[in-house]
Amino acid sequence: MPVTIHSSNSRFRAIQNIGRRLIDRRVTGYRLTEVGEELRPYAEYVEQAVVAFERRCAALDQELTGRVRVTCTSSFADRLGRSPLIDAFHARYPGLRVEMVHSDRFLDLAKKEADIAIRGGSRGSDDNLVGRKIADQPWAVYASRSYIERNGRPDRVEDIQRHFLIEFAEAVANHPAAQRLRKVAPNATAGARCDDVRALVLAVKSGAGIGPLPVPLAQRENDLVHLF
Repeated sequence: MPVTIHSSNSRFRAIQNIGRRLIDRRVTGYRLTEVGEELRPYAEYVEQAVVAFERRCAALDQELTGRVRVTCTSSFADRLGRSPLIDAFHARYPGLRVEMVHSDRFLDLAKKEADIAIRGGSRGSDDNLVGRKIADQPWAVYASRSYIERNGRPDRVEDIQRHFLIEFAEAVANHPAAQRLRKVAPNATAGARCDDVRALVLAVKSGAGIGPLPVPLAQRENDLVHLF
């Protein structure tokens, strides 16, 4: 267990006052002694209590001030901006201001590139992040009317293999919709490649191919046809 001294000198003096060796230094690194292992669960309990205390104190602070950077895709930022949520937040916490960071790239919260991230899919690979599901966003396959007039309309999912596809690239290459598309049509010809959701919509509208889009975003476009 890595031993961390978080703040005050009083904690460090308390460790010194134990009078017993807690850690042995070896060639391969540091190891807890037998006494250290015995005291470990008590240290972890104290650590958890201190963290909980600090979080509770922060929650009780009614004079919060500063900036909260929220990162999300441009399509979601557009919907959020047209909702009353941000205004309601500012009314409740007048000292805080929300700054939206529009990006399909996953900004690194640990590096302070943003404070909060709203992300699609179930990506829980970072144990240091706390996540909560807030909604389901359905996706569906769309094509433009001009594309269907030129190439016909696929009647089954299997027919996608014979059509031009709008592929996901770079920042959105591993999106769940992109992974699903590669499974059902691994050998389809790419009509275009896009690295953000807005570009996906424009590519499908242009007739370059068919592709999956967020249903709420696609429904705002009159010239798109819902296929699957």
